[in-house]
Amino acid sequence: MSNTKLKELPYSTTKCSLLQMYGDQMADNYIRKEINLIIISCRGLPTNETPQVKKISHREFMEFVDIHGLPKGYSHSIIESEL
Repeated sequence: MSNTKLKELPYSTTKCSLLQMYGDQMADNYIRKEINLIIISCRGLPTNETPQVKKISHREFMEFVDIHGLPKGYSHSIIESEL
């Protein structure tokens, strides 16, 4: 049995933290592209511009996690009632 302690998945995050969480699983450019598409969709922003957003809401973050799975080293105990 492994005694590795998993980190608790945060309620919401920033783009920078998201890159750190998923950086060893996928390319930074791919992470940025995916979260930007989610932000554009959730916030109704123009699709022809990159969103100038640092903070990612709980809903946006949970959508990213739902699509790409949990980042390595994290546990998920948040109830996803908002999705």
